[in-house]
Amino acid sequence: NLLEAESARISIRTYSPGEPAHLNSTLDVAFSLEGLVLPEDEDLPLGSRFDLIQGEAALMGALGPAPAAAAVQDWRDEGGTLEVLRLNLRWGDLDVEGKGTLALDGEMQPMGALTTSIRGFKPALEALAEKGIIKASQATTAKVILGLLAKRGTDGRKTLSAPLTVQERKLNIGPIHLLDLPPITWK
Repeated sequence: NLLEAESARISIRTYSPGEPAHLNSTLDVAFSLEGLVLPEDEDLPLGSRFDLIQGEAALMGALGPAPAAAAVQDWRDEGGTLEVLRLNLRWGDLDVEGKGTLALDGEMQPMGALTTSIRGFKPALEALAEKGIIKASQATTAKVILGLLAKRGTDGRKTLSAPLTVQERKLNIGPIHLLDLPPITWK
């Protein structure tokens, strides 16, 4: 099955790390995918079409030439991070903007925090519950609490400004634990 997109752009720049490497960008990436359509058989909670996936990120620290697992572990041990300078996602009713920092924990699992602005979170939570990704009671609780934290924007839509965090394979939005993430196995 092929992916389809109305437009796709990617820009990659590499740099020498400098010293100390973890304070310097070694790879800058900017990308934009508009009208991305995944195969229908993926059965995604918000549909197979992404109106926009766009971002800019900087890899801080150098990845060595060792096999992937060893190179990533060395990068982590040297203080490497991924600085998400900008992330925009429009998928169904969900509209997310964010920026922040990601890294790997002692178990080589993602951890970090993004400052986000989220619109359309209520329909997204309902869709996650309908697909069985989260419990219906969890979606109801999250909609109430996050709804109280959200502010109505000039366009009339409620916007939630809250941290999106990953720690110990748990994804949280503000004070709400949303879901447990599967482990990543590095090879």
